[in-house]
Amino acid sequence: MKKNYLSLFLFLYFLPGELLADCVSSISFDTDVAGSWEPSCTSEHRSGKYAKYYTFTLSSRQTVTIDLQSSTDPFLLLLNGSDQTGTPIAGNNDRDETTNDSQIIHTISAGTYTIEATTLQSERTGDFVVSVSASKPSCSDCPFQINAGLNGSWYYPGTDGQGFLIDVFPDSKVMFVAWFTFDTEHPDDSVTANLGDPSQRWLTAQGIYADNQAVLDVYVSGGGLFDLYPPVPTREKDGTLTIEFSGCNAGTITYDIPSIGRQDVIPIERIVTENVPLCESLNEMAQ
Repeated sequence: MKKNYLSLFLFLYFLPGELLADCVSSISFDTDVAGSWEPSCTSEHRSGKYAKYYTFTLSSRQTVTIDLQSSTDPFLLLLNGSDQTGTPIAGNNDRDETTNDSQIIHTISAGTYTIEATTLQSERTGDFVVSVSASKPSCSDCPFQINAGLNGSWYYPGTDGQGFLIDVFPDSKVMFVAWFTFDTEHPDDSVTANLGDPSQRWLTAQGIYADNQAVLDVYVSGGGLFDLYPPVPTREKDGTLTIEFSGCNAGTITYDIPSIGRQDVIPIERIVTENVPLCESLNEMAQ
C-alpha cells in the first residue's frame, strides 16, 4: 500500500513539469517546426484553447516574421519573456482574406520572446507548422544615434581657426565638449600675454545625450597658470550648449551664454573624416 501511495505521489508531483516541458520549447530562425494541439497543453491567454509555445532570443532590435499554418483555424500570439506566462505584445488570426493561416510581423528590441501557437476555436486538436525569421528593420525614419564614432575635432569653415573637440562616453551616455574660440572683442594693445594671444578663450561643456541630441552645461574656467598646480582654476557655469547631429559628418550647435548676451546656431563638420566609417557602423548597430 505504501508503495502505491509513493508511486501516486511521484506521478502527481512530476507530471506537471513533464507536461510543461513538452508544451514549451525553443525555436531556431528560418526553420519549419511541426507540432500538434492536444489537451495536455492549454493556452494561458485564450480560455478553452490548446496551445504550444516556442521561445527565441534576439541580440539586437529586429523585425520578426512569425508564420503559423494549419488546416485547423490557427491563432498566433507573440509574448514577452521566456515562457507561456509572458504579456502578449502582438496577435493575429488570419494573415489575409485568402487564408486562415496566421502571421505576425513585428519590430521588437533585443530580448527573449515566446510564440504562442493556438487555435481560434476552443478544444480543437490538429497539426500545424510554425516558423520565425528575423531581419534588420527598415529605419529610414529612425533618428541618428550619437556614438563614440563622433569623437574628434569639429569646426565651422566660416570661422576657421576655432573649433570643438567632442568626446562621447557610451556607457554613461555623457558627452564632453571643449570649445576653442576667442573673446567677443580684441583687448587693448597694452594687454599682453606670456603665451598665446590674450583674446584666446576655451570653454567646456558637459551633459547627457539621447538619440541624436546632447544638452550640455557650459563652463568657463580661469585662474590657473600654465603647467602649474596650484593655483586651482575656477570653473563657473555659464549657459547651455545643445548639439544635434544629422549624421556622422554634420551637426549643429545651438548656444546660449548669458554672461555675454549671445545666442546663435553654428553648423559643424569634421576636420578629418577618418572616423566616419566607424561612426556609421556604430549608428547602424544602435538602430
